[in-house]
Amino acid sequence: MATGLMIWLGQSERNRTNAILLALGASRRQMRSILWGEAFVMFAPGLAFGAMIGATTAFILVRLLNSVFDPPPEALRVPWNYVAIVVCGAALSTLAAAYAQATWSKEGTVRALRAGGG
Repeated sequence: MATGLMIWLGQSERNRTNAILLALGASRRQMRSILWGEAFVMFAPGLAFGAMIGATTAFILVRLLNSVFDPPPEALRVPWNYVAIVVCGAALSTLAAAYAQATWSKEGTVRALRAGGG
């Protein structure tokens, strides 16, 4: 979900750059592909690193709390329904932010170029 927010905030910082690229002849399709590429580059490693950190944390907690449980767990159990909800939420927020940014108005981009800033 943070990926979607980062894409949204990053777009407000890139308005001037996007306006210059459009003025130099970049098509709207090329601009959208840049944005979708960035969304994928942020989502895929974030998902992988988040999964590794989550699995490592869960493994460490099970090892540390092994003596607390009666009987102790034999193996780490993954709540796949919660994992699916989190992954779907992250994917939907990333897609929504990328889609919203891909449909920004041409007038806003031109205004950013005329204003000299973003």
